This record gives sequence, C-alpha cells and structure tokens, in this order.
Amino acid sequence: MRVLSWNCQGTGNPKTVRALKQLVWTNKTDIVFLMETKKLKVKSYNRCHIGDLNDNFFVDCSTSSGGKAGGTGLLWNKDVVNIVIKGYDFNYIDVYVFNFNRNSPTWRATGIYGYPQNQNKFLTCELITNMSNTNSNPAWLVFGDFNITLNNNEKQGGNPIDANIAICFRNTLNVCHLQDLGFHGLPFTWANNHDPKSIIQCRLDRFLATNEWCSLYPNYKNQHPLKFKFDHCPILLECFTSFSCPNRPNKPKRFEQLWLTYEQHKDIIQAQWNHITGNLTTKIQDTLQALHAWGNKKFGIIPAKIRETQNELLRLTTHSDQQIAHNSIQIKEQQLDKLLEQEELWWNLRSRVLWLSNGDKNTQFFHHKENQRRRKNRIEAITDKEGRIVKERHQIEASFLTYFQDIFTSQPTFNIEATTEVMKNKISY
Repeated sequence: MRVLSWNCQGTGNPKTVRALKQLVWTNKTDIVFLMETKKLKVKSYNRCHIGDLNDNFFVDCSTSSGGKAGGTGLLWNKDVVNIVIKGYDFNYIDVYVFNFNRNSPTWRATGIYGYPQNQNKFLTCELITNMSNTNSNPAWLVFGDFNITLNNNEKQGGNPIDANIAICFRNTLNVCHLQDLGFHGLPFTWANNHDPKSIIQCRLDRFLATNEWCSLYPNYKNQHPLKFKFDHCPILLECFTSFSCPNRPNKPKRFEQLWLTYEQHKDIIQAQWNHITGNLTTKIQDTLQALHAWGNKKFGIIPAKIRETQNELLRLTTHSDQQIAHNSIQIKEQQLDKLLEQEELWWNLRSRVLWLSNGDKNTQFFHHKENQRRRKNRIEAITDKEGRIVKERHQIEASFLTYFQDIFTSQPTFNIEATTEVMKNKISY
C-alpha cells in the first residue's frame, strides 16, 4: 500500500499534471490526496486516469465571491482499494479504506489541509480533535499539509514559530493518540524558493497514525521525494503488513520462553544433549534445533490456533443443546486461555520489555514495542569510511566487515626491547 499526499497548488497547470503523473507512475501509488487543487464542482466528477488511479473525489473550491481558493481531492486505484467517503469539507476528506490485495481490515484515512492563516491555525487542531471524538474505527491514518510545525527544529529561517500554536498541535496529537510517522529524505516539505540568504523552510506536511493503524501496517516508511520547482514537496508513505525483506538471511534461533510452559522441554534437552557428541558449540546448536522442531510441532502458529479455538467456542455456544455442550465449552475456554497466555509470552520475549513482570500482561503493548524495536533496529543506509552513503544490502555488509576487520587487525610493533627496559620487573600486591 502506498499513499501520496501533495499540496500541488493547482491541477490546471500542465507542469503540475506532468509531475503528478511521474510521481504516480514511479511510486505505483494506490491513494493520492491533493490540496490546493483549485478545482470547481462542475469538474469534480469527471473520470481521470493517472497511471493506475481510476477513481476520484474532489471537493468544490469555489468561494462566495465566485473565485477559486484551496480545494482538496482524492484519487485511488479502485482495483486495489475500496474507498467509502465518510465526510468532507473545505479542509478535509474523510474516508474508510479496505485493501483488496492484503485482505486487511477496514481502516480510516483522513486527508487534511490546515488553515494557512496564523490566527486560524488553532482551528486545524480543533478539526482533528472533533474528528477523533467521532472516530468509530481506531485504526486511523491522518495526513496532509497541516500548516503547523511541532517544534523549532522543523523550521529554518524567518521568524520563530508560534510557540502557542506548536504546543496546541502537540497536545492535540497526544489527546487524539496520534504519533508522527517520521520521514526519510530532506527535513523540510515547504520552502519559499528565495535566494539562500532569505530562504525559509518548514516541515508542514506529515503522516500521523494511531497505534491500532501501526499494528495493521507495522512496516512503514514515509519519504520526502524531491520537490523540484514547487513550493511543497510530496510525501509518500509505503506501508506493509509485515517486516518481510527480500533476500533476508535466516533469523538466528533463540530459546523461547514459551517452551517453559511444558515440562516436556526438559526431556527434549536431556535426550538431545546426551545423544550428541562433539564440542560445546555443536551440542548447544543441535539441542536448540531439536527444541525448535518440537516447539513448531507443539505450538504451531499461535494466532491461527487462537482463531480456530475461538471459532470452535462460538460454534459450541450456539449449540442447540447447551447441557451437552457445557463440558466442551469449559475445555475450549481453558485451551483459549492457555493459548492467549502463550501468545503474551511470545510477544513479551520479542518486545525486549524486561522491566515488566509476567503478571503485567498486555499482548497489544508487547506487540507495539516489538514493532518499534524492529523499526529502530532496521538499517536502511550507512555512511562508509570514505563518506559515501551505502544502501544496497551487500554493500552494507561489506562495509561492516571491512570496518571491523580494520579495527581488530593487529598492527606491527616496534622497539619492544627499548620499551620493556624502562619498566620494572615487579608486580605490586
């Protein structure tokens, strides 16, 4: 899934249309949110085809004086996603999204064009808060040009930011449980394009999301593509339902805390350890391999087992003769409770949250911590010793290998005898 947001400053400009087509074609986007389209209602329902985007919805940008100002629009590939318009106004388009390809649950997406006037920027915060209060779907993605910066680091040049507006924006995100999804690329999304002495740059465009949305798409990446000659650069969010990586080496096998819930693991360890001959490393590796083989057979895919048990429990609870099904229901409830406990232990180990005891169980919390740890530990690019940015996996591996070989390679020594002569042959106790 790829979502593009761009303050394009008028879709009637051929230069803008060419740039948009190039963005959609290059990035294979599924959803595009546009701001300042300057598009009238009479043209809103004309079918447009830009790349694979074959459906659209535009909000009328006409003013009371008969002119055109602002305007928002949404384009999407209806063969990939199903879009249901939930609400819209001059400053936003609110929709429900269902991705056919991933068979994922429905989630909420809201494109926002923040009030540009400084005296009205607090209205953007009110708009987000009001939409959060009426939110029936906790998996929520919010994006667009908010016309607000979070702190001083998001602006360069010109007057200092309005601290009151920045505080109001930060408080709004906290109250609405929205987190900034970060970015890759240039730090600013808007510039006045003046000469270097008077240039002003800000980060006004961003993606925000709730924890529930991040659980649906734990592997996401927000990029700031090159803005070329436009004031705003587009922002592109790539999101995937897993942390799968092509050509990724096999994960190292580790001891699972989950195995300790069954006494049988001791018999596996003892039998395998006594059976194997060789050095300590070989015995540990082979014993761990045997434990993993037993664990995969014993526990299998825990989420799938949980769903299967829940379905069985639902079937039993709707049984016509509840007296006959009573004992079976109790057994299934015990099995489900055991599976949920195993799932908590499994996520607990991967989240690395060692300061929580087993009694403070929260699978969703462990899941969020695990996703955060993966995003933090993921290496997408490094700077090698020659100052070059390296992104290819094999180049990164070669850079790491060369670095550690250099620091751990012994250097030739000189004048050893002269050095030892000035040292006393004595050890002090």
